[in-house]
Amino acid sequence: MSEAAEKFKEIVQKADSIAVSVAPANKELNLPDNKKLLAGSILHKFFLLLGKKSALNETAPEENVLIRLDTKKLPISELKYERDGDELKIILKSAEKSPDISHVSVSKEVAPADLLVLIDPPEDEIPGLLEKTAHRDVVKLTAKEKHLAAKLAELLEIFDKKFLEEAKEDLWMLLSSEEKALVAPSQNGYLLLQKLLELGLDEEKAKKARLEKKSAFWKLLGRALARSEYEENIGTAWSFLPKADFQKTGAGQDAILEIFEEFRAEMAGAGFWALLWETSSEPKKISAVISSADHAKLAPLAGLFGVSAASSYFFANGFSAFSEAEIKIRGHIKKVL
Repeated sequence: MSEAAEKFKEIVQKADSIAVSVAPANKELNLPDNKKLLAGSILHKFFLLLGKKSALNETAPEENVLIRLDTKKLPISELKYERDGDELKIILKSAEKSPDISHVSVSKEVAPADLLVLIDPPEDEIPGLLEKTAHRDVVKLTAKEKHLAAKLAELLEIFDKKFLEEAKEDLWMLLSSEEKALVAPSQNGYLLLQKLLELGLDEEKAKKARLEKKSAFWKLLGRALARSEYEENIGTAWSFLPKADFQKTGAGQDAILEIFEEFRAEMAGAGFWALLWETSSEPKKISAVISSADHAKLAPLAGLFGVSAASSYFFANGFSAFSEAEIKIRGHIKKVL
């Protein structure tokens, strides 16, 4: 057991309430990162199995009733409570014969989680995520050294192998999604797959279930691949999705990152990938998700758009037409070549 895994186990065992937080892939468009959401969901289910109070991306946190008083102005010698049917009386015994209750206030306070778990957060968003959720302790899980799937599998197994077995289908789904983003299969991904197969994972059944579950997604992917093209002189694979494609297939914009991953896997020989889509009928309606096979080129490319790269991709928003987006993206790619 690694030192980090041992520390995680220790912290989780001490916690009663846990908040799992997953930042959106794109705040402006409110696009989720489904890989990270799946990772968060795996942890959330695991914490519930441990008997913890767990919340995933909680929008309405638990609140406590808070009673405050200034004990210098209102000295209190005793605090007790009594029940009278459904009524609860909180009694503050004061040394003063006629206490001034203007020094007592009643308000609501968000109950802090014992532990906040951040799932692979972009560095520049960490302060906001910490401020958003009241907490006593925090753990950050990243995909820097190994897949999130491999990291989660290790954490589940240190508690009990049965938790790993319980999550094997979800872990396979997460692993297969993460592997698509790589140029070649990873060693830790291969080892995890073997472990899941040993635990009884039926990979063919899992693949079939994935196909059946996401009918609208596959239809939208088909349209993205049909419109894909490769621009050899800048080593860039392009694809375009007008708004009509979302309407006709019934898929939503929340599928964009998964579509992009499949597109990137199909066009694996490219140096850059750009998927452009129409977000609405309003002006400045075209957005793009862009990636590079060379991470050293990705950061400066994102910088030319005034954004930072999250993991292996970044978003560029606010283009008025596909042609405008294409010209700008092409021009910036040439600058980093």
